[in-house]
Amino acid sequence: MNNWKPTSRKAEVTFWALSFVTIFALIAFASSMISAPKNASAIRGSVYRCQLITVPSIPNFFVAFNLRLTNPGKPSTAWGWSLRTTLPGKQQYEYLPFEIRDFQIGGRFGPNTDTNKIDFVISNDNYLPVQLLEKTVGPDRGAVGWIMFPVRNIPQSEITTGTKFTIELEQSDGSKRTIDHIWIQDK
Repeated sequence: MNNWKPTSRKAEVTFWALSFVTIFALIAFASSMISAPKNASAIRGSVYRCQLITVPSIPNFFVAFNLRLTNPGKPSTAWGWSLRTTLPGKQQYEYLPFEIRDFQIGGRFGPNTDTNKIDFVISNDNYLPVQLLEKTVGPDRGAVGWIMFPVRNIPQSEITTGTKFTIELEQSDGSKRTIDHIWIQDK
């Protein structure tokens, strides 16, 4: 015994319309998965420390960042560094990193002026723009080091709580990544 009954024209049109929409959605999703770069480079960074540095023989001051970089994707070099400084009043300034060649600078964190103790040293060995020109950051190798930017056109007193620093770097595939840090004034 056959209990089959023909469906209404409206139900049939609805069925076919939904079928076509579903098929196109699946094709679009599948093509985006196929064309998406597999294991793309994605350097990520965080700021361990941000330090304002003055050197008596140099008229300007420096903003130095101790960074930790990771990359769960395809290994990449990092280059094309820059810094955008946004003051609380929204004025913006752009800087390029200090070119360090056989140069070493040491300093203290905070207001302690004991010159016999050095808290950090920045040199070719831990300066990220030097380290990462030839070495890569990838899933099996991160990077920890310093980068320093000379600040020439604003007084150090303008760097107050709420100043935003945005470090930008370029990966070997040409894409750019940013690392943000908000300055909090020591009390």
